[in-house]
Amino acid sequence: MEDGKELPRIGIAPSDLRVIGYALFPYAQMIHRLIEPSPKRDTILRTIETLRRRIAAVKIPLEGDNDQIFPIMHDELAVIDSALSAFIENIGRYVPQSQERDETMRACEALRSYLISSFTPPGTPPNN
Repeated sequence: MEDGKELPRIGIAPSDLRVIGYALFPYAQMIHRLIEPSPKRDTILRTIETLRRRIAAVKIPLEGDNDQIFPIMHDELAVIDSALSAFIENIGRYVPQSQERDETMRACEALRSYLISSFTPPGTPPNN
């Protein structure tokens, strides 16, 4: 992946942006705890904080959940993918099984898949 290179723009529903924002906070805590202090860790944490601020600044339309054009860079997509993956894994691990938990996990996985497939050039094999 080329850090700092902007990917094609796609529409993302404000509710999906909020989900990404919610997943970024515990992911930042996990990175801070698990990765030794280093320039790489600092870069990841800066990317997370920048994303959280950009998401928080998105104005929600008064009517409906209209998609927002939200430019994402390659390094940001990698952070979002990792954050959503960790979020899904932790929900499965720590939240008791219920229909609501399973639906939340499926919705987060669908969002993750949508983002990855939307930003992956045609013919590129998936990274999973």
